[in-house]
Amino acid sequence: MGKALFVCSRERSLDSKDEEKILAICGALEPDNITSEVEHRSSIDGDVGYGIMNYQPSITITDNSVLLGKLYEENEKWDEPRTNFPDGSYAIFREDEDHLEVVTDPAGSRTIWYYFGDDLFLASTSQRAIIMFLGDFVFDERVIPWMLSAGTLGPEYSWDKRLQRVPLNSSVILDKEEWLISQKRNPIEFDVKERSREEHKELLKEAFEATMSSFQNQDLDEAVLTLSGGADSRSLLCLLDEHTDISEYLTTITWGIKKSIEELV
Repeated sequence: MGKALFVCSRERSLDSKDEEKILAICGALEPDNITSEVEHRSSIDGDVGYGIMNYQPSITITDNSVLLGKLYEENEKWDEPRTNFPDGSYAIFREDEDHLEVVTDPAGSRTIWYYFGDDLFLASTSQRAIIMFLGDFVFDERVIPWMLSAGTLGPEYSWDKRLQRVPLNSSVILDKEEWLISQKRNPIEFDVKERSREEHKELLKEAFEATMSSFQNQDLDEAVLTLSGGADSRSLLCLLDEHTDISEYLTTITWGIKKSIEELV
């Protein structure tokens, strides 16, 4: 999966040295078990710049705005800051002359972290990328009990106490002129509907079918579907096969110990 790092400077325009630094960070984030050549992309434009580790054609770039993921419906304004949140699975970084906005989807499928300082605003799907750009590390001791008890960082903490997480279905907006940030939330409202169990099942099935059908015209030659062996991943494969023709060339991947591939279930 591609990762993105966005940089916005308050006092100066970014230059070639900044771009070299961004590309070096992308290279450092590259997994060492990828055998094929990995492409990294970068761009510098005035006070903003970005880098994408493991760039793929499925990543959408418009001017200085980047969409990691997929939109389920056509949305011509996805790249415009302070517009509505599109329907999809994504992390969005969108920018214009006055604002930079980072947006998460309703499921928080790609966590976005950000740093806001006197001279820099950094946002990334990687904590490490931000820390590497800053050049130092400020450990947040609040993660220790969470790691010991649950093996996670907790609901909101990061390894570095200066980093903040963008909540799911929310955005953080940087006003470049005023150098202030604000947060916009799009709370999910759950309304009780009086329907039978069969009606609910049918609506859920229709929602899955509509989502799977939206992949029909996507170029998924390089896509990989992970198969854990559970009902969820197998159902997704069956739905893709039923509603698209991509199953003819779709690659699947699973994991486990080497000898397990020879075992019969």
